[in-house]
Amino acid sequence: MKAIVAMDMNRVIGYKGRMPWHIPEDFKWFKKQTMGHSLIMGRNTFESIGNPLPGRFTYILTGNESKIALPKADECMYIGYEDLMKGLVSNTWFAYTAWVCGGASVYKHFLPFCEEVYATIIIDEYEGDTYMPHFEDDFPNTEILREEKDFWMVRYWK
Repeated sequence: MKAIVAMDMNRVIGYKGRMPWHIPEDFKWFKKQTMGHSLIMGRNTFESIGNPLPGRFTYILTGNESKIALPKADECMYIGYEDLMKGLVSNTWFAYTAWVCGGASVYKHFLPFCEEVYATIIIDEYEGDTYMPHFEDDFPNTEILREEKDFWMVRYWK
């Protein structure tokens, strides 16, 4: 399992249910890395996207499956933490890489099971109400994959 995140210098990953920035290169990077794989995200993150992302199966973590209508059952499914963990432990569901992609509580819960984290570090500060949990101490290896004026793309691994 891997995680992918975009965060600012203060670890902000969201504000009022949205990402507070728009970086097309990061969206392209996310798509390239996750295409053809599975996504694991919380219900709020899924609602902020609005639709299943093409070419990826999405597991939507929630304790309340009736909260929103499932748009396309062949592209996504609601699941609880315990059921998802059973699938991860038995390795019965994931023929491809499973990417953890938000929000904060999902990262906090699943980062210990990840082998790698791909982070876009935005070289700026934004107003935020959702923050990326600290993970760097658990991923001692670091590689800068891309360095731009406004952001860096960094790979962390165990």
